[in-house]
Amino acid sequence: MRAIVFATGYAPALTSLNERHDSVSLPLLDRPFLQHVLENLVDQGVTGFDFTLSRKPEFFESLFGTGTRWGSSFRYHLARDPEFPYRAARAIEVYFKQNPDEPVLVGHGDRLPLLRLAELRAGAGEIVMWYEAATDEAPKWTGWALVPARLLAEFPVQTDETGLEEFLRNQPAAPQLQTVAACLDFRTYEGILKSHWDAVAKVIPNLLVSGREVEPGIWLSRNVSLHPTAQLKAPVYIGENCRIEAGVQLGPQAMIGQNSVLDTHCSVTGSAVLPGSFVGEGLELNEVIVDKNRLVSIRFGVGVTVADDFMLGTLAQNPITSWLQRTLSQLTGLALLLLSWPLLLLTALVLKIVRRGKPVWYVTEVVKLPAAGPELDWKTFKLVSFTPDRRGTGWFSDLFLRLLPGLLNIAKGEAGFVGVQPRTKEELAGLPTDWQALLRQSKPGFITDCMVRYGNHPTPDEQFSSETFYAASATWWQDLRLMAGFVGKLFLPSLPTERENERVSERG
Repeated sequence: MRAIVFATGYAPALTSLNERHDSVSLPLLDRPFLQHVLENLVDQGVTGFDFTLSRKPEFFESLFGTGTRWGSSFRYHLARDPEFPYRAARAIEVYFKQNPDEPVLVGHGDRLPLLRLAELRAGAGEIVMWYEAATDEAPKWTGWALVPARLLAEFPVQTDETGLEEFLRNQPAAPQLQTVAACLDFRTYEGILKSHWDAVAKVIPNLLVSGREVEPGIWLSRNVSLHPTAQLKAPVYIGENCRIEAGVQLGPQAMIGQNSVLDTHCSVTGSAVLPGSFVGEGLELNEVIVDKNRLVSIRFGVGVTVADDFMLGTLAQNPITSWLQRTLSQLTGLALLLLSWPLLLLTALVLKIVRRGKPVWYVTEVVKLPAAGPELDWKTFKLVSFTPDRRGTGWFSDLFLRLLPGLLNIAKGEAGFVGVQPRTKEELAGLPTDWQALLRQSKPGFITDCMVRYGNHPTPDEQFSSETFYAASATWWQDLRLMAGFVGKLFLPSLPTERENERVSERG
């Protein structure tokens, strides 16, 4: 059996966490939720997967690979609009042309119902839909169904999940409706916490979890430093490489993600601390989700950014490494500024003569990245340039009009040589949510991936793909590669961009 998993991560209720995560990349205990979905279905005999992704596609493609690790085969598809991902089903249907009645498991990657596929009894061409057990409300669709492959070609395109449910329910042959006893659900804050407690309680059997159950409901992973005075009340899960200091109280219902530190005499009850977080001395957490310096109240459904690193903070990056990188960039910018100041003054003088009364300097207030919290909390800095165009105007003009005066900002540590296009508050706030969330974790720069790949006049799709790719996967090596590409275009202006290579390939 093959499965089609729509894993776009679209979850409007998780706005306070969407800056760093989405519903499928959020960790359940020790690994991304989507990985639990994958491993559970492989354990039940699913031999192939088609993943429809939207945000962080590079992350999951790198993590999952081709599927050989699980003895399976994976294909990946990209949905531009995460709310309407079902167009991909029509493209996938071509793989089933020879077996149009082959059953295909279709579902959403932010839920994992208790499917018992080995016990399934479905006739050829029959539709099966799984629903959560009814309580006071009407049964809720789990987002999972078994459909004949030929039906994929008819999947509605411009519809949300409710529309897909109606489409399946209204087929000429009425679907078989089955009830599941449990369903892990990562679309809401309440669902995230409940899913953690259900996972620890093993309501979904055969979940792969690192660590061992040292006492009923108490899970400890490897390399955990647990002070003898710490108190644990089940259910509690502590991930790898965590340090729990003296007098800490955990539980009932506490999940501590890997690489986290809990300082003395703090307490965690009914809460989840996501990986790489620091919880300060004496802090009491109750019914919250902590993601580094971000705290989300489950009771009120709102999140706040904590500015005091001694209360909540991040351990995800080595502060010494980050400081060295920033310092090296600043020192390089300062050295180049000292060496090139005569050229800077000469350029300003030439522009003063040529422009005849028009401004020589342009100063724009742009957002300082990374930018956490709501728009009101975003900090800005004054970007200095000889041109109002921040996207790029040409290779040599970029060097003299943007990069040369921009050495002032680089020397001050406000921008880097390489990064994403600097934007004003209004421009950044006007971007689509997923695009904005990724850019806010990046850094502004004068040489961009988009410029090197597509030149100075990219289409919106090209800019979206290049900026989100860079923001999600930027490394020092990638920055060096982009700088080399920029220098190459200065001395070899005929060197084709990636877009021009693609056009040649299409013609050839």
